[in-house]
Amino acid sequence: MLQVRGLAIDVAARRVLSDASFTVAAGDKVGLVGRNGAGKTSLLKVLAGEDDAAAGVVLRRGTLGYVPQNPRPRAEALATALSHILSGKGLDRAAAHLAELHRKLETDHSPAMIDRYSEAEERYRHAGGYSGESESRRIATGLGLRLDRVDMALGVLSGGERRRVELARVLFAEADLLLLDEPTNHLDSDAKTWLMDFLRSYGGAVIVVSHDLALLDASITRVLHLDAGRLI
Repeated sequence: MLQVRGLAIDVAARRVLSDASFTVAAGDKVGLVGRNGAGKTSLLKVLAGEDDAAAGVVLRRGTLGYVPQNPRPRAEALATALSHILSGKGLDRAAAHLAELHRKLETDHSPAMIDRYSEAEERYRHAGGYSGESESRRIATGLGLRLDRVDMALGVLSGGERRRVELARVLFAEADLLLLDEPTNHLDSDAKTWLMDFLRSYGGAVIVVSHDLALLDASITRVLHLDAGRLI
């Protein structure tokens, strides 16, 4: 999933990581730990391809899901939470198209329109659209988003709710490798427990930065410790 060789990272002219090499295989659950300011977030950004390294090589294989410490959904404010979560698997456009045809069908009952809707619905079903909607709602509510908020526009949701939606989108996408930076921020105890269970049973690899000892104890299988510019 991920191979890192000779990685060095500079932040504001300060080297926070030197000559780091490690591998994350399929199914690995890795906890990235270290004191505040050690460079954990900077390392995660480089692994995600968001920032450049000062030196070294990062080789990624498969799909990648990244949730930064303060995620913000990159979607129009009018998009619903559900459609944004569905976008994790590219189902949002098909759902919007089906909804548009349904609106037209309310006033146009012609055989041609009925056929168009039936064909679009069958394609959506075959693509996993309906099961995807159910799974999206399950993940969103597991993370503490009220069910009635899932169908609301992102623009009316609070900052904490939007962060849950973005986390839900990445989890729904089922990437081969998840990079999560403090994912339990703004989650209540029930949502934290749900996330622990989700990560523990997740089929892909995970690298998580967290100060939540319960999450680390429950969900990870190995630890990378970043200290004084070295990864141990």
